[in-house]
Amino acid sequence: MNNKLKILSFSIPLSILVSLLFCYFYSFQNISEFNFFTVFVNINFWIRFILVFLLLFFVQLHFIFDVNKLYGVLYKKRYYIAFAIILFAVVFELNNSSIDLWNMFYDDKDQISDVIFGKARWARTDEFQIYTPMLISQNPDYPYFSEVLRGTKTDMAVIDPQPIKNIISIFRPFLLGFLFLGSAKGLSLFWILRFVFLFLFTFELLLLITDKNKILSLFGTLLIAFSPGIHWWFTISGLIEMIIYGELAILILNRYMLIKNFQQKNLMLFCIYICTGSFILVLYPAWQVPCMYVFAAIFLWVVIKNYSDFNFNKKDLIPIIIFTVLLLVVFYYMYDKSKETIEIVRNTVYPGQRNSLGGPRLTEGYIDCGFWTHLLRYWGNLFLAVTDNKLAYNHCVYAVFFDFFPIGLILSSIVFFIDKNKDKLLIFLSAVFIFLSAWMFIGFPQFLADITMLKSSPSYRTIIIWGFLNVLILIRALSIMKFKINNLIAIAISLVLAVLSVIANRCVYNEYMDILKLIVTAILSFPLFFLVLKNKINKLLITIIAVLMIISGLAVNPIQRGIAVVNKAPLANAIRNINNEEPGLWLFETGKLTNVYMMNYPIMSGAATVNSTNLYPNLEAFRKLDKENKYIDIYNRHCNIAVNLIDGNSKNDYQKFVLVAQEYILINMTKEDLINLNIKYILTLRNLSEFNSDKIKFELVYVTSKFAIYKLHYDNV
Repeated sequence: MNNKLKILSFSIPLSILVSLLFCYFYSFQNISEFNFFTVFVNINFWIRFILVFLLLFFVQLHFIFDVNKLYGVLYKKRYYIAFAIILFAVVFELNNSSIDLWNMFYDDKDQISDVIFGKARWARTDEFQIYTPMLISQNPDYPYFSEVLRGTKTDMAVIDPQPIKNIISIFRPFLLGFLFLGSAKGLSLFWILRFVFLFLFTFELLLLITDKNKILSLFGTLLIAFSPGIHWWFTISGLIEMIIYGELAILILNRYMLIKNFQQKNLMLFCIYICTGSFILVLYPAWQVPCMYVFAAIFLWVVIKNYSDFNFNKKDLIPIIIFTVLLLVVFYYMYDKSKETIEIVRNTVYPGQRNSLGGPRLTEGYIDCGFWTHLLRYWGNLFLAVTDNKLAYNHCVYAVFFDFFPIGLILSSIVFFIDKNKDKLLIFLSAVFIFLSAWMFIGFPQFLADITMLKSSPSYRTIIIWGFLNVLILIRALSIMKFKINNLIAIAISLVLAVLSVIANRCVYNEYMDILKLIVTAILSFPLFFLVLKNKINKLLITIIAVLMIISGLAVNPIQRGIAVVNKAPLANAIRNINNEEPGLWLFETGKLTNVYMMNYPIMSGAATVNSTNLYPNLEAFRKLDKENKYIDIYNRHCNIAVNLIDGNSKNDYQKFVLVAQEYILINMTKEDLINLNIKYILTLRNLSEFNSDKIKFELVYVTSKFAIYKLHYDNV
């Protein structure tokens, strides 16, 4: 023990020194006009130092103490560690948003960069240019109906749920931080709480599935919580939330069926209902429906497993009835409050009329490959966070779980047909696997798509949950399989799968998967397939998987401090001050450019913006521009809106509304349209003085080298 203390007394100063040096030189790329003093008074430097020091010190502990004992302590203290991580992140306002990219729209002197580590990514426009601005726009009142988004009364509870001061927020627990801590710390809690909970509850669920096999559970947790499929989709659509709620509900159900104390059972039951309500109110059926089938299989297994020990009497029925009624009352309250919104969404072209019949289209992009190639595309996911050179589509299009398919299928077949083990959980999960596979690879007729509710889950969305299911099947099969696969057979299978993986990934990713990536895929896939087939889930495999998942999944999103880049920048302050002095309706104008996503920028400063993201169509405004409903199929959708101001007096015909993409439209707007919409301010990329006329005057009230703000004055109108 004394020797270990001596080593510690040396390793701690060494870690401090190395961390200081690393962070000092790392700061060269982050601090302009770099000098010694600038570094050491910068809070980002010290946050970076703490993180690096903790990482180095943790690595050194592996060489000082027995690894099994080390991880035994970590296991016992896991909830304390989780709390410390959450507290640290919230105190320093750390999040994983890519909002640093807003700096690209500022003059150099106005840029505020608070990226601690990592890289803000343009592929995450859905996050930093759409969802995060909506979250921030709710501050400080957090209304159910906002007047800021869309520039008119907008339901913030139903589509892309936002933090609101309302009873239904008990079913949106990850958004509660905004209500009590404000935007910066609320955003931090929103990010870190979901990741920590996903890791913890996935680990606990896998402990249940594997009968407390810790190393196998850790293996599965890394494949799920650190996966590219999770982190490329981390913010929107509720993928992480629905997995957390499903996992937690299963864990609580298992506990509920084993305890005898009436008060404790009621508490467990209350938590189950909160999880159920939270899962339902994610309101993204494309993932909810297949996810529901996966958790239903595990739910059934837990009920059967614990049935003989379950002590249920008439007294237990009373809280079940009470909680069910309360849940239904809340749902009815929300429906009644949002029924107009629901009706509008139901009648939209997108997503209201979306109807899928399944079938083998496994990406949103059009990739002309056999469907089987997409089942192995997880190997290409290893490189998405490293480089996107020659990548045909957005990273999210390719992102899936790293599920080691088809190893789970092979091992479960061994369990069934060689071990002769009719394991109920594996049977239930395999049934869901066959069901979802039939949906994805063959498709269903309309009546079956309706009955199963899968019509709202296109195959390219289902495949994400299918990968999650594959990991569960793999972990369960590994935990109960007794048959030992012959080395030669394992080598042969691994070799075939490695070759198929190389071929499949070249086909799916095309030129993106160059020769180097294909070689890396071959080198990694063969031994990893072999180790998993042989059920050698050891420290070496865990280390390799941890490194691969950190590079391909955890490294997707940056570590960002605060939201100063969008609430303290001169442009943001200018919008806030102008709007506070004389409130009015704003418009963001891009000219003919459709690749500048600034339409949600003003809402972060509390400015009501007519062409901010339309979670559902602002039909009242659109009909002022399209009185004959000529373009209704273009704007009657969830969409982002670019505006091009035109003279309107030209004899040349022009199309008022243009569909740029499924969720993106361009409006060619005239001066008369501005009058009809009662626009007061325009944030624009160009000089609008040429549009001055007798009826309308454009007064320049703020200007940078990139943007200008005009105040509109209407005469004789």
